[in-house]
Amino acid sequence: MSYRYVPILLNPLGKKLSKRNHDDSLSFYQSQGLHPPQVIGKLAAGLNLVSNNSELSLLELLSELKNNKRKLLNVFNNAKG
Repeated sequence: MSYRYVPILLNPLGKKLSKRNHDDSLSFYQSQGLHPPQVIGKLAAGLNLVSNNSELSLLELLSELKNNKRKLLNVFNNAKG
């Protein structure tokens, strides 16, 4: 099995997001002013699938990956496991 780490997400104070602090839900991101496309972009950028500060829907991300399969293969080729 292969896996890949994504960068740790930080809150506006620079502290690691934590389930213990209930920082793991979309409502937390919404309270910080982020919308779902921004969260998807942030996670995808952490895997070098899109550029930083990208905002995209899940369907847009899937379309991007379909059009550029090399990016997706790089994620798995760089995976640890």
